[in-house]
Amino acid sequence: MLYEERLTKIVEFVNKKKSASVSEIKDLVQVSEVTVRKELEALDKKGVIRRTRGGAVSLSSLVLEYTEIEKEQLNSAQKRAIAERAYEMIQDSQTVFLDAGSTTFELARCICRGTRRGIIVVTNSFKIINELLRRPDIELVFAGGCVRNKMMSCVGSITEDIITSLCYDISFIGANAVSIEDGISTPNLFEATIKKKMVDSAKRAILLCDSSKFDSTSMAKICPLGRFELLITDDGISSSFAKRCKAIGLDVVVVETGKHE
Repeated sequence: MLYEERLTKIVEFVNKKKSASVSEIKDLVQVSEVTVRKELEALDKKGVIRRTRGGAVSLSSLVLEYTEIEKEQLNSAQKRAIAERAYEMIQDSQTVFLDAGSTTFELARCICRGTRRGIIVVTNSFKIINELLRRPDIELVFAGGCVRNKMMSCVGSITEDIITSLCYDISFIGANAVSIEDGISTPNLFEATIKKKMVDSAKRAILLCDSSKFDSTSMAKICPLGRFELLITDDGISSSFAKRCKAIGLDVVVVETGKHE
């Protein structure tokens, strides 16, 4: 197979699958893994695919950052169902961290109308703090810092210092993009740093993510999927993605939404 023909075939394969590993591409074009990696680098430089650790993804699978208001409108039924299941993980008298995001905001709503007592909630989200102020019995800690208007949240060194100075029984984290090869990622470097510190500071880290985020990547990596104890998602998850999660030791809880029958 000629060089240009091989590159065309690789691009078509990656675009069709949304993501592909070096091993899969090697079997497709019948060259060595070293050659595949070189050709993926060349295609990345041309701007036709994105090279990732262990393979490549199509540009159509890359994720941009929406505002909080925009994100609330996306897959809202799935996010509510995921949040309701996540709420069941919380016990009385626990210290809980809620990441800034639309699914964790739904979890804050569950907490607000729920029956858990004696819990402490830490967050860097203005929206979550505002929601939970309706529950005066819940102790709130706001991780303030530099304000990101787009996300209605705080980031930066002050926020990081607050997060790392506390211990959490459980952290609930969202993500803009999730892939087996690259873990979870987000379009913003500051958000990525905050999320990583949330994961590292918790006894239990749980990923809340609707199925539209799978097999995609964004600019800033947060951490590997294996750093989470559990993934809670909706019934749009493919059986192959669920199997790949379990293969790396990540337990998956699937909630029924009726949206994928």
